[in-house]
Amino acid sequence: MEELSGATGAVHRGRGAARLTRAVRYGALMRARSTMICCVLIVGGAGCTTSSSAEHVPNPSTLSTGPKVAAAATTTTAKGTRVVQGYLVGPGADLAKAQLAGADLAEADLTGADLTGADLTKAKLAGANLSGAKLNGADLSHAGLPSANLTGADLTGAKLIGADVSKAHMDNAILAMADLTGANTYRADFKGATMPNGSIHG
Repeated sequence: MEELSGATGAVHRGRGAARLTRAVRYGALMRARSTMICCVLIVGGAGCTTSSSAEHVPNPSTLSTGPKVAAAATTTTAKGTRVVQGYLVGPGADLAKAQLAGADLAEADLTGADLTGADLTKAKLAGANLSGAKLNGADLSHAGLPSANLTGADLTGAKLIGADVSKAHMDNAILAMADLTGANTYRADFKGATMPNGSIHG
């Protein structure tokens, strides 16, 4: 009986050891499986922060901005200014010899801007504020300037051939050697403007 009892105890101990071995193996298998799933999630972009063996996933807030965001930042302008055809347009802007043919500058604030020798042919300048602007030698042929403010602007040698300056305020403007051949000057205000050797022909 003692031998039988000892044999039975040995069998139970053997079964217990077997169950323990299986449990250990199962635990190791589950840990390996968890690590594998975490790695798959990292590769797929979901990220994993529960596994110590997982590769660190950077915080999105620390990443540099993309090209589109960077480009948007470069076009952020101060109040009253804007980017037109690659030029920063606004009060006092340096636009000498700027190529702005056909540009949409309606209602633009160009007070005191330097537009010497600028190409503004067929530009849309309706209601634009060009008071005190330098437009010496600028080409405004066939440009639209209805109701534009050109008070005190210097248009010496400027070309306004076929331009629309109807109802424009051009009082005290300097129009020496300016050419307004074919320009629409309907109800334009030339009070106090100087125009020695300039020409206005219908």
